[in-house]
Amino acid sequence: MTNEKKQVNTDYRWLNDPSLLRKMQGHFVSDVLKFNAVEEAQWLIKNIKPALEEKGINNLLPLALIDGYKELVTRASWLALSSLSEEEIIRLFATYFSFALDMSANLDVWEQLRAILIIRYPHDERDAFKAKLRYALEENQETITSNKLIIQEKEVLPTVANWLRDYVRHVDAQPAESIKQIEYLSSSINTKKISAQEKEKLHFLLHLYERLKRSTFSVDGLEEPLSTNIDGKEVTVKDGQVQQVDPRVERLINQFKKIGLITPEDEQPPSGPNDENDEWVDLRKAPLGSEVAGQEENKIDTEHVHARTSTVLKQSTLHQKERSALAAEEKATSSLFESAEVRKEIRRIRNNQINTKQLYDTLLTAFNVSRQAPVAAVLYALAEQGKLESFIFADQRFKNLLAARYRKLEKATMLRQLQEGLNYPEHLRNFLRMLLEDHMHMQISEAAHLAAELTALARKKDSATPYLAYFDEATQSYQWMDTTL
Repeated sequence: MTNEKKQVNTDYRWLNDPSLLRKMQGHFVSDVLKFNAVEEAQWLIKNIKPALEEKGINNLLPLALIDGYKELVTRASWLALSSLSEEEIIRLFATYFSFALDMSANLDVWEQLRAILIIRYPHDERDAFKAKLRYALEENQETITSNKLIIQEKEVLPTVANWLRDYVRHVDAQPAESIKQIEYLSSSINTKKISAQEKEKLHFLLHLYERLKRSTFSVDGLEEPLSTNIDGKEVTVKDGQVQQVDPRVERLINQFKKIGLITPEDEQPPSGPNDENDEWVDLRKAPLGSEVAGQEENKIDTEHVHARTSTVLKQSTLHQKERSALAAEEKATSSLFESAEVRKEIRRIRNNQINTKQLYDTLLTAFNVSRQAPVAAVLYALAEQGKLESFIFADQRFKNLLAARYRKLEKATMLRQLQEGLNYPEHLRNFLRMLLEDHMHMQISEAAHLAAELTALARKKDSATPYLAYFDEATQSYQWMDTTL
């Protein structure tokens, strides 16, 4: 046996199953991609990618399986861009953009990038990141259509780089209007030779490329939507387009103003950096174009467009419950974790360096003897060690307990997914509910509170850890994220 083979983590042997790969691929297409299940895409990346990077993995898995898992992880990465580093995102654009094109009917790369830009980058750093992505596309050598291109009377391969090269020759390197994209797609000698499906993919590429060309310091390039009131009408400006707010929403806004929920201060533009820094563009003076909503007679005087960046920013990119889950992370630690008995158990686990199997055994005893402190301490330890996400699949005994629960409740779909190793986040929530509520006799809010704090702890180790619970402002109590129990 070679040294390389000895170094392979045997925990990855569960991947050596062609039927498992086929099921994962089918589940990704029919459920994860179709319903934009980012949480599950993140789980696939977290649990499969490390195996592919393991030294000597070629000795553990057949090459065909390795290639299949690599493709699955790459596709999942496009769906979960927000969980990737800048370097990883750039690598996807430079090397694997063809996968995004294959999924373009169910994938909105720009909206993911918009959220990333808003959350991660100050305004004056966004253009640099967008430029890196443009350059990555301009160097991408993946072939994306069938027929060769004719550029300057020479035949070249139909790569991402060559398509962009041909496009720029026709529309110039500066940001191009939509009409120029349409003209290129319909009249170029090269686009006339491609199929309708290939033309859709090309349109996806060009639209994204144009978005990346627009500066954040321009009305049509600013990532955040602007909201303002013009002549008594509520409007929003997004991607350079002015749209009137739905009259029903406008009526609600006016009602909120009457009862004091919206004050004049709320409608003031935000204060940006001073003029001396030249870091903030006065959007009220920026041109919006000659048409508004396609009607010449409805032009809006752009001097009245307030430069008020939307206050939602990060919150606008997250699901309402995920925002509440984020807020729950900042709340005080629960009394259970703060209790002397639980703290004592946590110290015992740390001091005695109790191994993973012993931690699992402690959890299993909870199904016969209801002792909250040891269970809470073990869950704390698993979250702290970054193992909270994997323990159900790591020990067959946990799977058997949850499977029995699903059978009892006639949850056939969940049982099938459990057996196939799919949809882990929901299995984790269901298992914790069963453990904490049924066997530890906790109230729903108390159990969800504990789960929310486990999430906060685990996310310090890995920010891709799925949310388990959130704090519901309406009821002033903790609630579970959606579960099937």
